[in-house]
Amino acid sequence: MKKERILYLECNSGISGDMTVGALLDLGASRKALEETLESLGIGGYHLHFGRKKKCGIDAFDFDVHLEENGDGHHHEHDHSHGHVCENHDRHEHVHAHEHHDGHEHSHPHIHRGLSDILAIIRRMDGEQEVKDLAAKIFYIVAEAESKAHGIPVEEVHFHEVGAIDSIVDIISTAVCVRNLNIDKIIVSPLAEGQGYVRCQHGVMPVPVPATANIAAAWNLKMKFTDNEGEMVTPTGAAIAAALHCGESLPQYYQIEKIGIGAGNKDFKNANILRAMVITAEKPDSGTKEVPAKPAGNTFGRIDEGVDCQALKGLDSDTMVKLEANLDDCTGEALGFAMEELLAAGAADVWYTPIFMKKNRPAYLLSVLCKEPVRNRLEEIIFTHTTTIGIRRTVMERTILKRNCTEIETELGKAKVKICQQGQSQVAYPEYESVKEIARTRNLPFTEVYHQIKEAASDKKKDNSLAAAWRECSNGSKELTENILLPIRARLEQEMEKYAGEDVAVAFSGGVDSSLLLKLACEAAKKTGTRVYGVTFDTRLHPACDLEIAKQVAKELGAEHVILTIDELEQAEIGKNPKDRCYLCKRSLFMHLQEFAKGRGISRILEGTNQDDLHVYRPGIRAVKELGIISPLAELGITKTQVKALASFYRISVAARPSTPCMATRLPYGAELDYEILEKIEQGEAWLRERLDGNVRLRIHGQIARIEVDKESFQTVMDLKDAVTGVLKDLGFPYVTLDLEGFRSGSMDLV
Repeated sequence: MKKERILYLECNSGISGDMTVGALLDLGASRKALEETLESLGIGGYHLHFGRKKKCGIDAFDFDVHLEENGDGHHHEHDHSHGHVCENHDRHEHVHAHEHHDGHEHSHPHIHRGLSDILAIIRRMDGEQEVKDLAAKIFYIVAEAESKAHGIPVEEVHFHEVGAIDSIVDIISTAVCVRNLNIDKIIVSPLAEGQGYVRCQHGVMPVPVPATANIAAAWNLKMKFTDNEGEMVTPTGAAIAAALHCGESLPQYYQIEKIGIGAGNKDFKNANILRAMVITAEKPDSGTKEVPAKPAGNTFGRIDEGVDCQALKGLDSDTMVKLEANLDDCTGEALGFAMEELLAAGAADVWYTPIFMKKNRPAYLLSVLCKEPVRNRLEEIIFTHTTTIGIRRTVMERTILKRNCTEIETELGKAKVKICQQGQSQVAYPEYESVKEIARTRNLPFTEVYHQIKEAASDKKKDNSLAAAWRECSNGSKELTENILLPIRARLEQEMEKYAGEDVAVAFSGGVDSSLLLKLACEAAKKTGTRVYGVTFDTRLHPACDLEIAKQVAKELGAEHVILTIDELEQAEIGKNPKDRCYLCKRSLFMHLQEFAKGRGISRILEGTNQDDLHVYRPGIRAVKELGIISPLAELGITKTQVKALASFYRISVAARPSTPCMATRLPYGAELDYEILEKIEQGEAWLRERLDGNVRLRIHGQIARIEVDKESFQTVMDLKDAVTGVLKDLGFPYVTLDLEGFRSGSMDLV
């Protein structure tokens, strides 16, 4: 039975933003995902510190935000910023002295950010909606507490630039890490707080500071005072606890799965740490039999009790809030403006319905659909910009289709579409803004553009049926009839369920073999509640586009993606490009992967070698075997053709993607590897791939660039011969040839 995974935050030394992030990273949350999300914010002036420190002899993860001003980095010992009132409520810049705990002062400019500014930053960041909602909720909690402390409306609360950056990074990092850990519920212990006073921008304040006290009161947080002097619970920390705590107590019996420890900056007589534990509830040994849990993921065959029909149909559930108000004395202009403001502030939808009120007065019913974290802000907008004096609200459960937004190529140009999944079928809905832009640019009717985009994205247009995939993969052979493929699929799924009994790591390149392996591992892990890491090597021996494709596919598969950055040429022997270069390189990469796995307590590492790979020159396979890496596809005798057909069956987007081995295979053995020449090869291949279908290789022999493509592409190359030779000569290859034998995998092994 899949057990509920509970995150328990033990706040015996209080809680702050940086302590929380450190503890979650120590639990195994993805640092890469955190950094990528923060990069998408578009704000600078800081850098992150990741390290470890000892607190009273306990090893803890040290996460910190170092602020950069006037070219120098300096660190703020306090974790939070307190809101304040500005006489001019517009965004402005001024110079003032900012006090530091190191005993000196600097004068420097700060921008005051209001809540709406910070929410705009959150909205534009890359990330899942759940992450954005949680970050917005935490900031709302802080802003409401500050507004009460200072006796001003929420929209007039402003944050110092320095404090705002600290808070933005800590809060968004917390949201990213929580989502990344795939936790079912979160329980927060009582918050230990110090005593005395703390110096803030407004002066000397009692502990807990007003904002922290307001949060604790509003959200029913339990606190306990200690004899430590100073602040132990910051407003950011209190807001995080309020937003995350499910309100429940610890189960009477539980099993600890993992422990993460985040370090605080201050030193107390006790260890200043935040301990985070992933636990599962256990039942006392009473002799009662547990009821089997409902399995998640795809289930084939008869639908019995215990099968999650929602999951089978590709459905999800979530909760929305509907706000309503009757308006009989509001102008049309005001109603239009209110709608614009509500949508800009995060409403999912806004609409007006004509109604008749008492005394037969014509009026409008304003309806707003939103998530709980933005409700307070939307209510303020309604009160501010309409004439209503009351708002009704209803919490609504809804069933939704699983969906994702993507960009596709059409004959009219690029267009964004929303792909919704219902069971085994998909429905595509073109996005309005894309349709509008193309219709205006090309002077075409809106409906014509809409239907062309929808047709381009539809299953019929893509011809994604399994039979079509078999035709494409097997060139009409009888190897892949449905009766043959189904037992292969069943055997592979059964094999992956065997490995899913514990956490596993999958070496994931974004190619079809490793993508199929990662897909099946993730599906199996859903049934067991274990974790699967898709680990990609970011190396300069692979095209940059490979990493981006891997990121997209990992997101598509819902996998926990980890990226390990490695420079193979740091090993001089690999740079010499010997005959066994692939063995040396593969061994180096997988040893790094083993180090990662060891740090996560993972004993099983999977990789995507298939049966066909065993019959060609693949020296890297020797390294895989020596290191004890598991190759399920090869062990089951699954061929490349079968891999592609299975990937098509599971609707993996890279099912038909040609393989892209490392750039070193473009040079003959013995030719020393050099990043400059490899970059030129990558540029040349990228140019060719944009214009040619199928396989493309640019092999280099001194000053000669030898082009290998599928024979079907020969005519296209000849049609483009002037452009091809011009581009490759500009890259430094004076002689350009087309290999008349066409594309051959591993042709350099023959040289």
